[in-house]
Amino acid sequence: MVSKAKIKRYLKIIVIIIIIYYAVIIFTPLSRWLADSLVVGSLVGQADVIIVLSAGSIHQQYLHHQTLNRLIQGIILWRQGKAPNLIVSGGPSKGRGISDAYLMAEMAKKLGVKADKIFLEDKSLNTRENISYCARLMKRNGWRMALLVTSSLHMKRVLQLAEKEGIKCLPAADPYYERYLSHYQLFQLVKHEYLAMLAYKCFSERGLRILDFINRWLTRLKDKIFYY
Repeated sequence: MVSKAKIKRYLKIIVIIIIIYYAVIIFTPLSRWLADSLVVGSLVGQADVIIVLSAGSIHQQYLHHQTLNRLIQGIILWRQGKAPNLIVSGGPSKGRGISDAYLMAEMAKKLGVKADKIFLEDKSLNTRENISYCARLMKRNGWRMALLVTSSLHMKRVLQLAEKEGIKCLPAADPYYERYLSHYQLFQLVKHEYLAMLAYKCFSERGLRILDFINRWLTRLKDKIFYY
């Protein structure tokens, strides 16, 4: 059996590691450095369609502020005549109910975008599905070039997925609001991006679908426990 002394020593080591981990994140520029290596700036040109990716909604009633920022960026580009069509991409946040795409489309109409120029991609539940379903819409409509609107940190991963799907996209990132976040908040976003890109390299398509299923199941379980 492991002695109490050894258990205490292991616990001390774990606590020290945790303290060092958070100290490095909070008190060093590591998060900013990792973020800067992810950021992709805008390269706006003429295209056939503007794709705006959702960043989620609140209670399936209100657009998350980052989703709204992206949508406004897409509408500005549409008003500037950079592309005649607009795809709003995002399924229901909880996997069921009202889709983010529907909320985005309704807002776009209120802000002057013609209804017949708005195309909904309302099935996707993650970034891979965003791009996969948008690629199908592009091919179905014969569109060759898209302006892609998402956050600067998210753009690198999205462009990699677009290349894999065989669609041509120009980055049209919304303003780099992440620079105003704390080191810890920024690290959470950066960590998610790097882990996602690592998963794309390490897992097959089937493996990624299994990971998606597990993640959605855990999310629903958490909701049932904490939001009853």
